[in-house]
Amino acid sequence: MLRCYGTDCPLRADCYRYTNPAPGRDAFGRPPYDAANNTCAYWITNVPTEAQIRDAAYFIWLREGRPAGQAAMHWAAAERAWQLSLGRAAQAEPER
Repeated sequence: MLRCYGTDCPLRADCYRYTNPAPGRDAFGRPPYDAANNTCAYWITNVPTEAQIRDAAYFIWLREGRPAGQAAMHWAAAERAWQLSLGRAAQAEPER
């Protein structure tokens, strides 16, 4: 897995290769971000789509026994799960 070292890249906040919590970074021959085109050949979004969140919320709803009136809670849980899996949110500290 390549991990971008582009600390000056304006796309880095939403790029999986930059925010992925995996250790180590591979260097590119030159920074992959092209300022003239505002593109990066190695950019992979770490922002989940609405469809991905909807599917995850649906499976949470099924897992909890199909309770009524908890759609917002299931949506928030699905969104949080995606953020954690994509490195966009910090793990919660375990309670003592």
